[in-house]
Amino acid sequence: DRSTCAFRIVALCDPSPDRRRAISEQLQQPSSSHLLHGKVTDDESATVRPPAEFTCLEDLLADPNIAKVKPAVFVSVPHDLHVRLATQALDAGLDVVMEKPLAPSIEGCRSLLDIADKSRGMLIISEQSPYWQEVAKARSLLEEGAIGTLISAAS
Repeated sequence: DRSTCAFRIVALCDPSPDRRRAISEQLQQPSSSHLLHGKVTDDESATVRPPAEFTCLEDLLADPNIAKVKPAVFVSVPHDLHVRLATQALDAGLDVVMEKPLAPSIEGCRSLLDIADKSRGMLIISEQSPYWQEVAKARSLLEEGAIGTLISAAS
């Protein structure tokens, strides 16, 4: 159900102008408008504010318009950048969502957990599994009707 959305994308941060443009254009498609509005609307004339764009996290964190909405930061970068970028966001008091691994080393993990403990922000680690071979096979079997009705799933 896309009738409500618990979040709204207010900014993109990437050093590549091509990647920022591609993501921004994708978000402005009617099928993604709920990610910019915070809700789904059937009114195609509704104003969709494109997300603010930044080339570095420091500029995003310093922007007063971003600070007003106290965003969560989704860190989707190479693993060796996780600690540095998550630390900057946590130090700014923001919540951080990041996919596994937390860091490429035990020391980096410990450092980030210590920083998160002292921060006003929350550190959330996620793991996306839609493309795992096992998940794809299960989805295929469900769609074929080969294994019946799914009642519950957890990983």
